[in-house]
Amino acid sequence: MWRRRWLFRLAGFLLVAGLAWVGISYLQIVFTFHERLGGAPSQLYSAPLVLRPGSAWSAAELVDELRSRGYTAGAESRLRPGEYLWEGESVDLSLRAFLYRGGQVKGYPARLDFSGRSVSGMVLLPGGEPLDLLMVEPRSLGIFHGRRNQLREPIRLQELPEHLIAAVLEVEDRRFRTHRGLDPRGIGRALWEDLWAGRVEQGGSTITQQVLKNVMLDPQRRWGRKLREMIMAPLLETLLEKDEILEIYLNEIYLGQKGSFSVVGMGAAARYYFGRPAADLDLGQSALLAGLIRSPGTYNPWRHPRAARVRRDHVLQMMVRGGHLDAAAAEAAGARPLHLSDTTLEGMPEAAAFLEVVRRQMVNAFGLEALEHGGLRILTTLDTRAQRLATRILDRGLRRLEADGAVARQVGEGGLQGAVVVMDPGSGAVLALVGDRKPGRGRFNRAVDARRPVGSLFKPFVYLAAFQAAANGQDGGLTMASGLVDEALELDLDDHVWRPVNSDGRFRGEVSVRRALADSINIPAVKVALGVGIPVITRLAEACGFPAGLPRVPAVALGAAEASPLEVAVAYSVLAMGGHRPTPRFWTSTMAADGGRLTLNEVRQVVVADPAAAFIVSDILAEVVRSGTGRRVAAAGLTGAVAGKTGTTNRRRDAWFVGYVPGLLAVVWVGADDNRPVGLTGSQAALPIWLELVQSLKPFPGDASPPAESLLRVRYDPETGGVATKNCPRVAEEWFMAGTEPEDECPLHSRRSFWQRLLGR
Repeated sequence: MWRRRWLFRLAGFLLVAGLAWVGISYLQIVFTFHERLGGAPSQLYSAPLVLRPGSAWSAAELVDELRSRGYTAGAESRLRPGEYLWEGESVDLSLRAFLYRGGQVKGYPARLDFSGRSVSGMVLLPGGEPLDLLMVEPRSLGIFHGRRNQLREPIRLQELPEHLIAAVLEVEDRRFRTHRGLDPRGIGRALWEDLWAGRVEQGGSTITQQVLKNVMLDPQRRWGRKLREMIMAPLLETLLEKDEILEIYLNEIYLGQKGSFSVVGMGAAARYYFGRPAADLDLGQSALLAGLIRSPGTYNPWRHPRAARVRRDHVLQMMVRGGHLDAAAAEAAGARPLHLSDTTLEGMPEAAAFLEVVRRQMVNAFGLEALEHGGLRILTTLDTRAQRLATRILDRGLRRLEADGAVARQVGEGGLQGAVVVMDPGSGAVLALVGDRKPGRGRFNRAVDARRPVGSLFKPFVYLAAFQAAANGQDGGLTMASGLVDEALELDLDDHVWRPVNSDGRFRGEVSVRRALADSINIPAVKVALGVGIPVITRLAEACGFPAGLPRVPAVALGAAEASPLEVAVAYSVLAMGGHRPTPRFWTSTMAADGGRLTLNEVRQVVVADPAAAFIVSDILAEVVRSGTGRRVAAAGLTGAVAGKTGTTNRRRDAWFVGYVPGLLAVVWVGADDNRPVGLTGSQAALPIWLELVQSLKPFPGDASPPAESLLRVRYDPETGGVATKNCPRVAEEWFMAGTEPEDECPLHSRRSFWQRLLGR
């Protein structure tokens, strides 16, 4: 009797303990399961590729760009989304659908015809309806990996191809749809094999059990963990639908290793192995990914391509036996090559400096936790083609300069460095940014973080202030008819005497405003600055985009101010856009993975200068590239609405060039990190790099923006500044701000008769 009582007590205790264990397990699932899911790291994307008839692209360039976005060559006349067919001067492609600014952009087949380096026509297939615009989805640039060093790209179950789901279920759990978390037949088979081997070798786990193992339990093969799986699996199936469990499984399964990063989930694996969204996987690719689940290292298609093909073909045959495929489809899929990606989720190494700026801004705006687990899709302003060209051309240009023995001796072992900023001056969108001639080599971003003396780049803002002063009736006002004198100048400052000189060491006497700025003559710039007032000029320059705290000294007129290439780009955008200063933008929008919760980074502009004065300065900068210090631009054949300015600092330590055409502005800086003289001017070092970059992007023959309404075009005598008459031997024609134009006739060559002049009429 006492033994029976103890047995009942023990049974009761075990029953209570078991129920408690079940209850605790249930509560663990309820309260911690979703918290332990890996979440979705935020992803960075480039701007979409927009093509129009006339766009400066060759067929080869477009195919390279498509490949970088994961497109592959199609083997059939009917292309699948993400495939292209290139024949001669025509490219057929099947565009993928994608989310853009909170909406869905549909995919469709199209054909592009080319004539040299230009798109000559675009039509919709198969009907041939002309297209005015074609948009290719943004390129994946990188992921906020988080502290767990995982590459993830979560995807919804309904977005996956049916053959991928069928392959996974056939390989991993063919009775998934019918069991309630446990598969007795699978468990019995695995148990027998484990007992025979004397250790845990075969799991026999259902997909539900594997989800629990990946999310909540110890992944090691132990009997205790298996028992917990068996208890918790039916509980999980009471809380979640089958499709929910399967979706979690497909997003949590480990599928390989990329360096120190784990590739987790079918979305990341599709990008890593094939460079395409999981939704676009073909049958053979789906079979390969399903086969990887068993052993990602053994069947890694890069390291073991033969084993990967054998495993893929085995999965295809399993699908045939399971009734998911016919033999012909399996044979056709097995005959196709693996079509592995060229990118392997490397993102875009050339954009390292650009992406670092985006990461800083994103962390400040949304916080690190939201970026690591919130699944944001961050659409940047990056133009991948401009970025690739800027990186390549900068390095090539610096190597070309260093090939000169004199330059090599000047810069020593450290060599030359450089930075490039390309932006849309109207919207402030930064299209490309290079902070090091070897991107990714270091974390110092010269395009954003390095402030260097700007030299003669500052002079246009001196003249901008003087034109505005004339319109406002203030001291030091200047018009295009004003005469400037280039002569020796000596200034008594507080602690020394300053004698500025011109770069060529000579004086020209009287010069026009146009020639003074176009030829970047120092003495007239200093005189104009002193007339207007140094504080007035520095306040205006700071409002345009130069950093606050510019030195209030006369030497600032010659470029004693320091600024980063990005700040220079913003300041010159004011001149390009008629007085409007844009806020530089590196991203345009963020949204959730499903397109919800859209946040827009709108274009922001503020008027900081008189539009008429800005137009006049820009008109003079067009003279710079025609006949001034930047005349190599026109000599190279880049004409039309082009304006720019060279910049060279004291002892030729820094070489700059900034120039703009309609819709595009670029800044190039060349120098040495240790601030030693490089012996090169802006026109020698920076201008050739700028010129090659802009010509590679597009020749841009367009017209400049129309002049402001408050501008007048007046013919005048440059000798006297009066309105020109038919008797004036020399006549100039310039723009004047309303109220500053010449009103009186030229007194030396008046059209009045002898008697009119005698009578004063």
